[in-house]
Amino acid sequence: MDNYNHSSAPMTYSEYRAAGRSALAGRWGLAVGVMVVAALLGGVGEGLGFSFNLDIDADDVHYVFNSDFIDQLVLFLQRFRPLFIFMELLGLVQLIIGGPIMIGYDRFNLHLVDRQEAKFEDLFSAFDIFGEAFWLRLRMLLQIIGWTLLLIVPGIIAALRYSMAGYIMSENPGISAGEAIERSKAMMDGHKKELFLLELSFIGWIVLSALTLGILSLWVTPYMQATTAVFYRKLAGAQASEPQQDDWTSNY
Repeated sequence: MDNYNHSSAPMTYSEYRAAGRSALAGRWGLAVGVMVVAALLGGVGEGLGFSFNLDIDADDVHYVFNSDFIDQLVLFLQRFRPLFIFMELLGLVQLIIGGPIMIGYDRFNLHLVDRQEAKFEDLFSAFDIFGEAFWLRLRMLLQIIGWTLLLIVPGIIAALRYSMAGYIMSENPGISAGEAIERSKAMMDGHKKELFLLELSFIGWIVLSALTLGILSLWVTPYMQATTAVFYRKLAGAQASEPQQDDWTSNY
């Protein structure tokens, strides 16, 4: 394990990122492959996957737009109906198995930063707690959406507050979803701004990923995930015995 596991000294954002890169050294190919599969199966991010609906009838459009062009366009899009159906089915699969995949992906990244043997099979290692993993992800998503419907900022704060729950469950597979969330809330007390600024420090890489039509994100996403795992490991190892004053409001 690296020094951040044993030292209580604060780390700068550049040190967190350097630790993330160090954890990936020699294992970038594996990390990219695992990330791609995790993303396809709904284990990365908070989304529920794809949702498309192309139930279009050219006759319906004809009443609004009396145009051969519109009719031809609708007929052209209808040729892609099988693809959109597949994407909807994929979204359903992501919803169902995204929870255990998320826990498995967090476990994989912890193995990376702990210098343990990180394996592709880690991604599927949480299906023995399928119910709690599914409920954890769904509950996190619903609560984040609920706060986001009020305002964007409360939604962001809620996401930060619950962000450690997956790591916590990956290391404590016997706990409930509710307990994982409560532990994450306690762990992030006083540290939400720190994680937010750490994630914000990747903004340059995120912009470059957008400019490359997402191709660069194949490397940036594992980099960010490994860095976040370092943040969790550092935070878990340096939790103060006394409660801290939260730097942001704690009602989320």
